[in-house]
Amino acid sequence: MPRFDPLVADLPPLLVDVIRAAAHAAQRDPRAARRGEAEALVELGRLARLAVPAHGVLAPVEPELCQNIHTVAVRHLGYGRASRSLRAGLDRVSVFHQRDAIEIAHAAMLSVTSVAYYYSGFAFGVTCGDRSGRR
Repeated sequence: MPRFDPLVADLPPLLVDVIRAAAHAAQRDPRAARRGEAEALVELGRLARLAVPAHGVLAPVEPELCQNIHTVAVRHLGYGRASRSLRAGLDRVSVFHQRDAIEIAHAAMLSVTSVAYYYSGFAFGVTCGDRSGRR
């Protein structure tokens, strides 16, 4: 991605550098699960530019914002494939109340994990941004 790329012109320079790194990593190691990350970061960066002033930086709990993030996961990060794989596994459980219990536990686990990863990404980003300002 050249520095003047209009697709990332409206994003913070540090995020643009991370997007370039993700695109480079996807090209260098096709075995790594890096496909779609650069594109997801572009969309999430634009979403952040709208959401952060309106909602702050705490983990998103607004349904519309969560739906936007989910859409990025589907579009760029393979969420649909992962979801189908989970659904296929659950379909093998024949007793409904067992399947229901698994789905409820899985949803709770995803909720906690999502918040943990959101805050770790936030903490890493803030730390990275702080370090870049101290050169």
